[in-house]
Amino acid sequence: VYIILTDVCNLRCSYCAVKNIADKNHVIDTYSLSKEKYTKFVKEYVSYAISHNISDPEFIFYGGEPLLNWSALIEIVELINTTANSTITPKYTVVTNGTLLTEDKIIFCKEHKINIGLSVDGPRSITDMTRKAENGMGAYPMIIHAMELLKKHDYIPSLSVTISEDVLRNQATVIDWLQEMHLSFGIKDISYNLLRFQDVILHQPFLLVCKGLCSRCPDRLLLAWKRCFL
Repeated sequence: VYIILTDVCNLRCSYCAVKNIADKNHVIDTYSLSKEKYTKFVKEYVSYAISHNISDPEFIFYGGEPLLNWSALIEIVELINTTANSTITPKYTVVTNGTLLTEDKIIFCKEHKINIGLSVDGPRSITDMTRKAENGMGAYPMIIHAMELLKKHDYIPSLSVTISEDVLRNQATVIDWLQEMHLSFGIKDISYNLLRFQDVILHQPFLLVCKGLCSRCPDRLLLAWKRCFL
């Protein structure tokens, strides 16, 4: 179950498809999940899970940048844990750009067994081309800082890599970088996301590559796994 905590983000990624994130001129239309809505949702969903014998429901906190609505995340996790009975073992994941991670947030995630998925698209030369702060600076140094904080607390995140044209052109470089992330930070879990487009005109060859990418993802993941972790 995806829980969209907010559609606001502190980065301005060039390929972002979520309305109001990449375009600073539309921030007046922003959305954050209200306490009334998530309280109603949690009670109804936990009741549904119990009645349908769903023993391990997974809740994925998403955005925008979900850490911008951190207080809601805390309350939702605590509400689910107190509402669920002994037959329910909820699983949690937060998908974040990592730039707002602090030691307090990491400690909370560790104590509540919340998996942290960091959005990063490869080495600095690739990530900083598309993932930028509001001031135009690349986000890669902030993401690495987040990884260092996680390592300090013996917390191994997963990575969420968006398959962009740059990633496809530099596959060998990205695989080498994944190996470096494994050696430096213990990274073992990687998810690949097909790029979603908003007001972007792409060359036809790239569209054809993306069209066939879904069927080839298992092979690519297996290659990355063997190269980096075996």
